[in-house]
Amino acid sequence: PVPEDGEYVLAISDALFRGREDFVYRISIAESPFITSIFPLGARLGESAAVQMKGWNLEGTKIALPPKDAQPGVHYVAAAKGDVLSNRVPFALDTLPECIEQEPNNDRSKAQKAPLPMIVNGRIDRPGDWDVFQIEGRAGEKIVAEVTARRLDSPVDSLLKLTDANGNVLAINDDHEDPGAGLNTYHADSYIMFELPADGTYYVHLGETTNKGGEEYGYRLRLSTAMPDFALRAVPSAVSMRSASSASVRLFVIPKDGFSGDIQLRLKDPPAGFSASTAVLKAGQESTALGLKTTLKDSREPLPLKIEGRAKLGEQEIVRQAVPAEDRMQAFLWRHLAPAGELVVRVYDPNYRPPRTRIPPPLPPEMKEAAIKAAKKAAQEGGKPKFTKAQVAGRLRMLDYLYENWLLTDSFYHARVAECEAVE
Repeated sequence: PVPEDGEYVLAISDALFRGREDFVYRISIAESPFITSIFPLGARLGESAAVQMKGWNLEGTKIALPPKDAQPGVHYVAAAKGDVLSNRVPFALDTLPECIEQEPNNDRSKAQKAPLPMIVNGRIDRPGDWDVFQIEGRAGEKIVAEVTARRLDSPVDSLLKLTDANGNVLAINDDHEDPGAGLNTYHADSYIMFELPADGTYYVHLGETTNKGGEEYGYRLRLSTAMPDFALRAVPSAVSMRSASSASVRLFVIPKDGFSGDIQLRLKDPPAGFSASTAVLKAGQESTALGLKTTLKDSREPLPLKIEGRAKLGEQEIVRQAVPAEDRMQAFLWRHLAPAGELVVRVYDPNYRPPRTRIPPPLPPEMKEAAIKAAKKAAQEGGKPKFTKAQVAGRLRMLDYLYENWLLTDSFYHARVAECEAVE
């Protein structure tokens, strides 16, 4: 809140004190709703959720959750007050059963029982808080404990531990890198996959490495047996092809819960005039190329493409559609597969020339004759021509481009064109 009436100054700078013409931003200043955190950070698909909001100017607002027919994944929601919308915040939808963390559950003696599979929506309520969950497992089962917090804009920097009934630490994890997390550079969410040595009771401990906590320190904790799966990224998100030519899209796999298998790739329901070669992403392979072909001369506008990946997991078939993305490097260190809106292809005719918007007057005959005489004289005196016949076409195209964009005068354009015609 503004402490008192008066004038205030807003200063904006880059955190590293850099600046360039592409360092752009937008800023709005208004008494509009603004969400700083929500709880829970997600819900089960098809079920309602009572979402609490924290922030500013939220009195009288209502948060709009994803529609009932929304797909699993991360969606963005906002609070509305009349026609005014707040900032958007991430909200996850999943298919697994869910529950709310119940305090006190700070140690094994007070651990909250969690039947598998389960997603726990919880909070690190205060600095030093630990949330402990009791699970049952059998020998040889691969148990997964996965935190989703920072990927949902929560400040939680999680730490996960798996212990047996006697408190012996079996597995521990602080940060786990998720290649599907877009432009995120700090992978603060934790992940454990562990094969249980024996039947019995086990405990999952969740803490915060920076020793912070509060109402905004929400998290989602998936507790389940391993559910092998994969996601695909298609790079680039926009493909440009010449008439009746070929190109390729590179497919990256993001394995989940120990997935390891061949993935059959295909172009799904291609637009007329397009086809793709068959491709297989072999087990353990990070990426491969899928070849595209077109018989079109010009598509006139970008056309959407869909690439599908299929893999067998025992008797089960997993089918996933590739998410279009851009392969980006940040600060010469972090590489990201940043998701894009849609995968599109554009076919163009390289010989097409748009109608002229500025037509030059005819070349005066005397100017051409003077250029020819000058070229002959230079040749007789042993001088080298300014350029070769092979360079003429490119030079004329450049002259036409510059002239049409009003960068050349008529006289200068004629003089340079006359030089070209003298060579021919």
